[in-house]
Amino acid sequence: MKNTSFSSCKTRQQIANEYGFSYQTLWRKLKTRNIELPSGLICPNSLFVIYEALGYPNGVSRKDFQISENDDSR
Repeated sequence: MKNTSFSSCKTRQQIANEYGFSYQTLWRKLKTRNIELPSGLICPNSLFVIYEALGYPNGVSRKDFQISENDDSR
């Protein structure tokens, strides 16, 4: 799995608020893109997938996710 430097987990509602729409709209947008999330908080690896699919909301940039392709922590 890839490492990121972005270290805070978020709720689905927090993510929806970043985009300026409701939780239900977030759910529909993820469903149409076949993105399934684990239960509970959404952590950096899943946030990266969401942001790549839906675009980065204001205040979040791709630079927040320093991706390391050579993760030897497995």
